[in-house]
Amino acid sequence: MKTKLGITAGLLGAGAYFMAMLGNYVALIVLVGYVLISETNEWLRSTVVKAAILAVTIDVLCALIGLLPGAINTIGGVMEIFGGSLYVPVINQICDALVRIVTYSGKILFLVLGFSSLKQGYIRIPVIDSILERHI
Repeated sequence: MKTKLGITAGLLGAGAYFMAMLGNYVALIVLVGYVLISETNEWLRSTVVKAAILAVTIDVLCALIGLLPGAINTIGGVMEIFGGSLYVPVINQICDALVRIVTYSGKILFLVLGFSSLKQGYIRIPVIDSILERHI
């Protein structure tokens, strides 16, 4: 099925996933806005919103993991006031590794979803799809 832009819905959906993979969030938001306002294809609407939700979820997860070292150091500082000790020397390396794993896993997921979208396929991700079903 063609969109109003003259390209297939699959290509537009794949573009959303590839923009999310590359971190081009401004273009992704513009694309999501365009699709939600102008297009009527339900598959396309859910695909671009799914790409945006996944991008935000991955970024929030990375941000939360990045907060762990600071939180542990803060708790350790408070414990030192009262004579205790909490020192985890490898926490920064562990958190950095976790952020890399989440980031690269997200990129692989966006690639797989993008190529699946070219054929207007749909790979179900239960947590994300339940959010979509409630709100779209």
